[in-house]
Amino acid sequence: RHDPASLKTAGRDPDDLRTPHILTHPVVQKEGLENTTPVRLYWDKVPVYKNDEFLRASISAVWSRERHTVFVVLKSRMCRCGCNGHCTINALQRVFNWDINNCQMGVAAECRHDKSPFHPIKDRTRKLWAGRDLPFKLAAVEAGGDWPELAGLGGFQYPGGTAPCWNCSCV
Repeated sequence: RHDPASLKTAGRDPDDLRTPHILTHPVVQKEGLENTTPVRLYWDKVPVYKNDEFLRASISAVWSRERHTVFVVLKSRMCRCGCNGHCTINALQRVFNWDINNCQMGVAAECRHDKSPFHPIKDRTRKLWAGRDLPFKLAAVEAGGDWPELAGLGGFQYPGGTAPCWNCSCV
């Protein structure tokens, strides 16, 4: 288990953080850069077997190379209804977004993402923290990953090996 405080203190270089995409983030503007941890969300695939791989979502402080894995899913176990795995990824992404939103507010969740109560045994730590102020606030300022994989999952074009651009005519 990683210490959440490591996102706050690991090798922070103030000059690396004074870029427009970080300084204009609403959480950074409200709380100040000194009270916020800018983070990068990252998706990549990890080969496991000859014909299978994991899709991994992770998070890291912008100034750190250390990634904290949020979840992994074996690609052979993803939905096969014809959605190209979207049903699985969308469900996981909703939980991931919910968690990030709580961290941006700096408050530990009081229940699960679907509004159900925490499990008394499996969620013991979450239950202890429920409703408390977190020792950090996150600002999700960057996203990255294995773009050919993400473009396919997101339904974006991936022409000529260039990363999809969120501002152009990706279809």
